[in-house]
Amino acid sequence: MHADLNIPSLETERLLLRQLHPDDLDDIYLLFSNPNVMKYDGGVTLTNRQQAEQYLYTIGHPLLYKNKQGITWAFIEKKTAKFVGTGGIRNWHGRSFAEVGLVIAEEHWNKKYGSEAMQKIIEFAFRTLKLDFVYAATLPENLPARRLVERLDFQFQGWAQQYLLVNQHVPAMLFIKENPENKKVG
Repeated sequence: MHADLNIPSLETERLLLRQLHPDDLDDIYLLFSNPNVMKYDGGVTLTNRQQAEQYLYTIGHPLLYKNKQGITWAFIEKKTAKFVGTGGIRNWHGRSFAEVGLVIAEEHWNKKYGSEAMQKIIEFAFRTLKLDFVYAATLPENLPARRLVERLDFQFQGWAQQYLLVNQHVPAMLFIKENPENKKVG
């Protein structure tokens, strides 16, 4: 896809987090065209493969990582090599904080893959990128996402009344997790 550009791969017990590949196109389309998956992510679904291709070559482009804007991984189940979802770090822009998020395919819900991937993403953000904190934004009705961030010790920070989500501004709940290394000073 991008011959000399690569993002680092990460591993958890059950998942490989790796760079998105053109071979992921069908899985990306299936993920983002599922209304059940997208109802908490703005409700806008993909309607054609060209939109999935655009995601792959923009959001998934490793230049975003090189330019300190963000990083997006494909989540692959190690045991079966199946595509589980995608996610990563966005709105970084070289600052000391960034947003984290993910989307899991419906067939993989309730298997704790979101928790497993998010823990590894947060670890990468703190240990490798040396971020001071990460934040997650979620729609108030997205109870699974709210439970996930609370389980991972994010703290509710407040409301963003104009959070940009799929080209629309919506009210969102903001949760923050501080880098625990920052608390070890002194």
